[in-house]
Amino acid sequence: MGQAVDGQGVAEPVGARTGLVARRHVVITGAASGIGRATAERLAADGHRLTLVCRPGTETRLAPLAKAGAAVVGCDLSRPREVARLAARLVAEGGAVDVLFCNAGVQPWRRERTPEGLELGFAVNVLAAYVLVRDSLPSLRRSSAPLVLVTGSLVEAWGAVRLDDLQSARDFDPNRAYWTQKLAVLQLVHHFAGLYRDAGIAVHAIEPGMTRTAFARHFRGFYRFMSIVWRPFMRRPEAVAAEIAALISRADLLETTGTNWHRGRPKQPSAAATDAVAARALAEACERLAAVG
Repeated sequence: MGQAVDGQGVAEPVGARTGLVARRHVVITGAASGIGRATAERLAADGHRLTLVCRPGTETRLAPLAKAGAAVVGCDLSRPREVARLAARLVAEGGAVDVLFCNAGVQPWRRERTPEGLELGFAVNVLAAYVLVRDSLPSLRRSSAPLVLVTGSLVEAWGAVRLDDLQSARDFDPNRAYWTQKLAVLQLVHHFAGLYRDAGIAVHAIEPGMTRTAFARHFRGFYRFMSIVWRPFMRRPEAVAAEIAALISRADLLETTGTNWHRGRPKQPSAAATDAVAARALAEACERLAAVG
């Protein structure tokens, strides 16, 4: 049986699964473009049932997949109450969510605030994932093989989560803010892996690496230039989608929890990413911010 490693280095299994249902219900956020879109297309071709979440106003981008049977839902992930309503809708539908793929992400180049006063990047990259995973628990419990995947990044190693400045109000820098948010995402993966272990729900991160998407469209100056120079050497979204499709088809992925996956193999994240005390404190802060939002 596979095992996961907690913040103290103790390996803990989730529990064995004998097999997977061939046609699973997969929920994907950030599904209108990039990795989300490529993954949706790959999973649709494999026969999975899909619920595709995108920004309001971008639903038409997913028209071919909707025509093929996917449910398309517009949701502003920067608004915690809308994310909660999305999860409530999934619960109210009564079926199981077999795979929840929290993939949506943004990197604003200047500090922007949502109507609730939240910093945009933190709201989408961290808080939305927290609320959706938290509130989707009843739907995940209905699955015989529940799995949560969250898109991480190698830049988490450069991040530093400060509870007194989670939303980068002091000296906002788009790169430092994003690095910190990706570290926070991995801490939430660690938190939910422990929290949901007894329920038999596996929670993992996937680190896609530099991928050829429109993510850098907001970049400026040197970083914009480098994103163009490096683009030919980046991974294609379809390659990442194939990796994700392979991961969710593996029964052994459900025997462990809290792993960071890169190119189909476990990859050790930073020590801060698996700090159980820090992860719990972050989750408590997210709980408070979600209530305000």
